[in-house]
Amino acid sequence: NNQNGSMDMGTVPDYLPGRVSIRDESARKYWEQKWKTTLSPDPGLNLAQMFIEAKKENLKALYIMGENPLKSLPQKEEIKAGLEDLELLIIQDILNNETAAMADVVLPGAAFSEKSGSFTNMEGRIQSFEKIVSPPGKAKSDLDILDLLIEKVGNSKKYESIEKIRT
Repeated sequence: NNQNGSMDMGTVPDYLPGRVSIRDESARKYWEQKWKTTLSPDPGLNLAQMFIEAKKENLKALYIMGENPLKSLPQKEEIKAGLEDLELLIIQDILNNETAAMADVVLPGAAFSEKSGSFTNMEGRIQSFEKIVSPPGKAKSDLDILDLLIEKVGNSKKYESIEKIRT
């Protein structure tokens, strides 16, 4: 939980979890303490800016989870040009799609029914779900994939469970 009692992933470049502005110093300090790191008050790149910076070769790599920007976003040719200019494109998805075909690395993810977790909808409401079936083949849950990546980059602090992430 965060200061206002709601929790989401915090993947919007100008907001912290709970949809609090990254420029809010008290909120930033709260998350710095919780995450044991320092956070810049400057927002990161939004989706459109990422592809512009990739085309300018200022963005070297992208890790895209569960999204097919070549299908879901407008200006397909601009998106494709930006993706082609990356040094590294990693896709984690349940489908072999147009964007995955361009990837340097494809990580087979699990569908929502194959893992436990939550989604935060556009209204900010958190929708939790539980695993019903196991992922097929070599597919893994987002948590399992991210824990493996954490291990590979030499960090010993694995999350191991949804409950550890939520606290």
